[in-house]
Amino acid sequence: MDDVLAMENDGIQIRFDIRGESGTFAARMAKRNVTVITNTLNLDAPHREFIVARGLFPLFLSLNQGIVHNRRPPRVLLCALMRPVIYSNIKSTSIMAVTYLEMMLLGHRDTFTADKVMKVTIVFNRFGEGLIERMPRVRIGYAHVANSRYDEWKMYAIGGSANPTIFSEGNYFVAPDNPSNKQVTKREASNWQNWRWQSSKDVFTNGAYFVSSGYGSCAPLYTWAQSFTTAPGYMVPVLTSNAGPLRCVVGKPC
Repeated sequence: MDDVLAMENDGIQIRFDIRGESGTFAARMAKRNVTVITNTLNLDAPHREFIVARGLFPLFLSLNQGIVHNRRPPRVLLCALMRPVIYSNIKSTSIMAVTYLEMMLLGHRDTFTADKVMKVTIVFNRFGEGLIERMPRVRIGYAHVANSRYDEWKMYAIGGSANPTIFSEGNYFVAPDNPSNKQVTKREASNWQNWRWQSSKDVFTNGAYFVSSGYGSCAPLYTWAQSFTTAPGYMVPVLTSNAGPLRCVVGKPC
């Protein structure tokens, strides 16, 4: 615990306990004003519900997930907290992914309406050749995908299944050569015409295209502290050129 508290503490710090269990470590850290999100699998006991009952933050991980290693991240499955009154803000940034089947799945399940409060920002990432789908796929809730580069996905880039709201802003899409897979978007439903999916300042190359739908604003409505300026899509190749793991040398600044 003292090792965690000794880490650099400028700004807001949120840490992740991959051991999971019942959240005891997170509870002890909360008393010292440190927020720890606890991994939970709900194996043999309702650990997730117990963690929420303690006023802590659970993150559900499926059994086929692993830890980010080099440039091959695990599939990410994010779910809202068990109490719908708790607001979930999640940010994914500076990922470099080059080979993976199902990249990022947001939401617990299509019928879990508590996930409507989930808000996810995916920004400054590079999704390289070899990725199949779900960059991300959003079951329900809201996703702001911004200033990320997509290179030749195999099936689709951005998907959804239970009326999520998706705002694609300032991204750079390079479609695959396969003429059947040039659409950026995919809806896992037949009655999606009123879903709010919008594109703004995106760049589409090699025949890529985004199918918009719905009416009304998709603006993320960030607080002042959360807000950032989204660059136009043509700047994304430069903005994401260093996405991925830092190339650091021991004893020298990264």
